[in-house]
Amino acid sequence: TFSCAKDAQVALQVRFSEHYDVWTVDLPPRSDDVNWGDLMQDARFHPFWEAMGYVFIVIVYIGFTPIIVAITNLAKAWNAGYKTENVVPQAGLLIFTSFLPTVLVIVFDKLFF
Repeated sequence: TFSCAKDAQVALQVRFSEHYDVWTVDLPPRSDDVNWGDLMQDARFHPFWEAMGYVFIVIVYIGFTPIIVAITNLAKAWNAGYKTENVVPQAGLLIFTSFLPTVLVIVFDKLFF
């Protein structure tokens, strides 16, 4: 957004990198050409999605310890040999806790807007 038309015209002429075909600068469409209804979310569903976000956070919070215990028990029951006795439970926990931040980011990004 520019405060005056002169700044917008100058920005159209500026090259942003040494490869001029990488960057494209153009004038924005007129406001009546934009379908604003497609860009807006229905406000009626906002409380529903927010509640669903809290439900998912509670499920992750309550389910974290049982899932960790289940992974550990399954890995110990699967015990393939002496060398994998400690590695398999740790690998299962590592994989589960690695996906946890991704799940939280998805929940916060998609359900809390």
